[in-house]
Amino acid sequence: MQVKRISVLPDGLDALVHESLGEGFGALKRLRENHRNGKNTFRLNGEGLFAVYREDSLAGICGLNCDPYTVEEDVGRLRHLYVRPEFRNKGVGRTLVQTVEKAASPYFKLLRLYTGSEKASAFYQKLGYQPLQGDHVSHVKVLHP
Repeated sequence: MQVKRISVLPDGLDALVHESLGEGFGALKRLRENHRNGKNTFRLNGEGLFAVYREDSLAGICGLNCDPYTVEEDVGRLRHLYVRPEFRNKGVGRTLVQTVEKAASPYFKLLRLYTGSEKASAFYQKLGYQPLQGDHVSHVKVLHP
């Protein structure tokens, strides 16, 4: 398994978008559209876009942004995490999130995210994210005080 920090959309993303839409997950479509139109290219200080590969195949993707839903500059946002079904429950998502957290740590004191999925909520809680009720946020993890 190899995780890469990327600056351009990876080959294979269109297949991931198609697959994710079939599962009712529209975030990858927004990621692709916002990256192409320049609205979100993951290039602000501390931000990044990460792709994970297994067997030379794009297995998943995850973004890291400054959290646009707060004025606090030291709050990051984990976004658009998606792992292809055949690579789930094999450590791919965990490795991707841990890579994003490591990249976030020098810039952000905590990471926030939003998911409406109970399955995703359980996944994030296993990784130390605490449920949080609020606008545009369902989970938070303190990276350092």
